[in-house]
Amino acid sequence: MNIKVQLDDSGEIVYKVKEFKNLGNQYIGNFKKGYKQCANPECGKKIKIASNIGRPKLYCSKCAKKIQFEQKKKWDHDHKPH
Repeated sequence: MNIKVQLDDSGEIVYKVKEFKNLGNQYIGNFKKGYKQCANPECGKKIKIASNIGRPKLYCSKCAKKIQFEQKKKWDHDHKPH
C-alpha cells in the first residue's frame, strides 16, 4: 500500500497518528468512502461497509467469528443444566 502525505507550513493537523500498527488500514478506514476499521482495537483491518439494511457490520470476518464463538461459549455455560 502506498500513501502520499503532503506537508505544508500551515500548522494545521489533518490526521493525527496515535498508533503505527495497521496505519494504511487506519487511513482507509477514516478517509476512503465505503470502508471503515474493524471495531476490535487489536485488529484494525479495513472492512467494506455493507448496505444499511439490518445491523451494521462492526467487525472483520475473522474477529466476528471469534466474538460469535465467545458469545456462544458464554451462552452455553450460562444455560448448562445443573
